Amino acid sequence: MSRDTNTRSGRRHLPLPRRAKALGAMTAVSLVFLTAGVIAPAGAATPSGAPSAAPVTAFDTGDTCKGKPQREDKGRCKKGRTPAAPIVSVGASVFASTNQTIPTDARTRVLFSTAAYDTDGMFDAASSTLVVRTAGRYLLKGRLLWDYTVTPNANRELSIGANGDPIAFDTQLATSQVFGFGVSQEVSTIVALNVGDVISLDARQTTGVDATSVTISGGRGALSPQLQAERLAPSP
Repeated sequence: MSRDTNTRSGRRHLPLPRRAKALGAMTAVSLVFLTAGVIAPAGAATPSGAPSAAPVTAFDTGDTCKGKPQREDKGRCKKGRTPAAPIVSVGASVFASTNQTIPTDARTRVLFSTAAYDTDGMFDAASSTLVVRTAGRYLLKGRLLWDYTVTPNANRELSIGANGDPIAFDTQLATSQVFGFGVSQEVSTIVALNVGDVISLDARQTTGVDATSVTISGGRGALSPQLQAERLAPSP
């Protein structure tokens, strides 16, 4: 039998001295990668002496479980660990519980009395506004149900203001409405806001007589009038 092969079971094998030599080469390659920091564990020393960063793999999701990275192939924390707390969205939605008179040809602040939800303490009931507590890019929406006197060449307007200045505006003719129900009007925008910015909803109409902002609710709560602010993302 040759010293270089082992034919037992019909297979060819390297003799023990050569197998040990090959294994030693593979171990050396692994040590090179570890020393280079390619697959070094978190906190291991690199050639420069500084600890290596936590390894990032294709499975890292960015979520943590008690401070440790979570992976897609795990799906949940290991037994005995608590998942990281969910991120709570920032936003508010406020509405009114009584009708409001909108005088003719006068920009009028729409008044709100109650918050359907308010996750960031935004609603200022005294001023009927939403005050930004967390800077970011926001979706703002306003809605009002009009009851007015149909008048030729008259307009009805709805605007969202930031610190008193209009940042979104919608105007429509006041020449028709659904009998006994009124006409709904909406305005919306996406805008970057800073901490302390004050958001309001304002209405104006030019029929020559008073109009009314009508309160209305549905199966899931108030529908009009309504002012909403939802933070979509951090400021760019």
